[in-house]
Amino acid sequence: MATQVIVPVMGEAVGEARIAVWFKQAGEPVRRGDELAELETDKATLTLECPADGVLLEILIGAGAMVATGQLLARIGRPGEQAPVGAAPGALPAGQAAELAPEAPAEMTAAAAADSTPAAPAEERRRISPAARRLARRLGIDAADLTASKPGARITTQDVTRLSEAAGAVTSGDSQSGGGSLPQRRVLLNEIQRVMGARMAQSAREIPQFSVAMEVDATRLLQVKQELAHAEKAVSFTALLVLLAARALRRHPLLNARFDDDAVILFETVNMGVAVSSPQGLVVPVLHGVEQLDAPALARRLDELVQTARSGRLALAQVSNGTFTLSNLGMYGVSRFVPLVNPPQVAILGVAGIQPVVLPAAAGTRHIQRMSMTVSADHRVVDGAAVALFLQDLQHTIEEAIIA
Repeated sequence: MATQVIVPVMGEAVGEARIAVWFKQAGEPVRRGDELAELETDKATLTLECPADGVLLEILIGAGAMVATGQLLARIGRPGEQAPVGAAPGALPAGQAAELAPEAPAEMTAAAAADSTPAAPAEERRRISPAARRLARRLGIDAADLTASKPGARITTQDVTRLSEAAGAVTSGDSQSGGGSLPQRRVLLNEIQRVMGARMAQSAREIPQFSVAMEVDATRLLQVKQELAHAEKAVSFTALLVLLAARALRRHPLLNARFDDDAVILFETVNMGVAVSSPQGLVVPVLHGVEQLDAPALARRLDELVQTARSGRLALAQVSNGTFTLSNLGMYGVSRFVPLVNPPQVAILGVAGIQPVVLPAAAGTRHIQRMSMTVSADHRVVDGAAVALFLQDLQHTIEEAIIA
């Protein structure tokens, strides 16, 4: 009996992808674990592995098409076996798709279906992101006319927008308001901006969230950062915050969790999402198993993730399975801000800038480096006291700044 190759569950809030390329062709022998195809989502790539030994009997959906979680892509069978006749391309028997991929959406969107056009040649496919291809088609721009901002870089939506503005595809003009005219231009959202906007709208709409803030003395932590730098172990301030926050979360598991209808899922590991500003928009790559890392190793992994995120090359595994999120805006001089919970997580930590402060002391005055922290949390899972206790613990952990 033929083995079915289906689109796997592709991570949080990811329901569809584009088939970028098939690495195997119908009739070729394959082995379990072989790379069959590459799938591209709006923010990551996924290699589709072969589920069984045999022969690739048929490919039901070609490169360039949009596919949904649970959709049938191909069949694998024994040498000489014939592909079954009569099955609709990409279709699974009733109930079977739900069993194989319970998170699959009921249907593809009309925009995704309209976008299922043949793919460009392999060289071009690897040079242009899926979001950029979709935006170019939407604006009527030929992909052959696009060039990346840097030699050898992948073409992004910013490159498409730049060309469309030069060609007049992005409209500019006047809008009448109260008898006057307002010079303006219309710039389409790229895929990352669209998805992030949808997730934050979901957060504000569906999660009864509240926020608790606390100030902390970061003087000792800054000293530790300098000491590590002098020891040639450069560790960013954000990396130190990730490390210490993960330790506090281990003692407050309700914040390292997810809400699941009538239950709460508590995680045994801390997978810290770190908000990163990229040319494409806000992305949240995930550091997995933070509690198992020391400061230098964590700093290296975080730096690699940030560079990968800003180059638009995050893989699916690098944006999946986060259990808590940290957003640090301190480098922008922000005094305080209230972040939105990143669903389906329970809480997020927002860190603001460090301000020098002079405080009264028994012998006169003392100088400290004060920093504001704000936790936004899901009230269905935690209450104000639980968040306050977590912040107290984190405050003590930061002020002690014991890194080893």
